[in-house]
Amino acid sequence: MNTQKHPCLRIAGPKCALVRENEVDEGTWFIDYPNGDFEDIGDSVRVTIASVEMKAMDWIVRPPVVTFDKESPVYRAIQHRSDRRDEKCQWGPEYMLWVNNDRQRAMLYLGNKSSRNLMSSLRVGGKYILVPEKRTHGEFTWYVPKVRGA
Repeated sequence: MNTQKHPCLRIAGPKCALVRENEVDEGTWFIDYPNGDFEDIGDSVRVTIASVEMKAMDWIVRPPVVTFDKESPVYRAIQHRSDRRDEKCQWGPEYMLWVNNDRQRAMLYLGNKSSRNLMSSLRVGGKYILVPEKRTHGEFTWYVPKVRGA
């Protein structure tokens, strides 16, 4: 469920409620709207990067702690803890995108370690085609965005 104020672009992973309810296929893109609606995008999405801001989130507490201040002690503590398993925190770039040939605005947060690797490839003003890439490690499966073209 989207707890943000803006629509969020997401990849449907194996634990996604929409996948469990057979609303979208695992490994596909969807837009998660704040009102609970969603839009199935498919296996690739065209985006234009409008802006980027670094973000850190800690959702072990309620409401979750969110900060955009990279110099703050809170941001640094989240950043330090995020590489340990089960810490329930992330940091990374949050992009404001134009999606679907610039018809829809959405946010894309690359907060996990695997996704953050993409951040060096994306530039403000750039146009990209993103596809989900499946990753596995032992019993764990997740998806990360990958640039396919422009």
